[in-house]
Amino acid sequence: MKLSEASRLMLPLMLAVGLLAFVVNLGAGFVPPAPFALGLLLGLASSVLRLLLMERAIQKALDMEVKQAQLYTQAQFLLRYLLTGAVLVLAALVPLFDLYGAIIGILAMSPAAYGAKLFMKQTERRV
Repeated sequence: MKLSEASRLMLPLMLAVGLLAFVVNLGAGFVPPAPFALGLLLGLASSVLRLLLMERAIQKALDMEVKQAQLYTQAQFLLRYLLTGAVLVLAALVPLFDLYGAIIGILAMSPAAYGAKLFMKQTERRV
């Protein structure tokens, strides 16, 4: 599967957000580092998986009829939400993972998307 430019930019930005969150937690000592790191990794893994699923769904939907594409994208949307819910439940119930780390990992996609858009605008202006 070929990734779009935005997705290629978002992946390292999500990891950078996770690393920043880990360093801030390490310095401030909010939560024990090991469970926080594992929760963060779980949340980041789910974010990466959701990004890849979204990319694949968009590419497949472009080759479908309109009604079929709507149903397909809605089903994929629901699948991504179920994945997010499962990760949050897992992080909340298993003491090995920290819930706050998982939440930050899941939310890392948003600043990465803004950063990718900003970077793409900057490179557009140079051209």
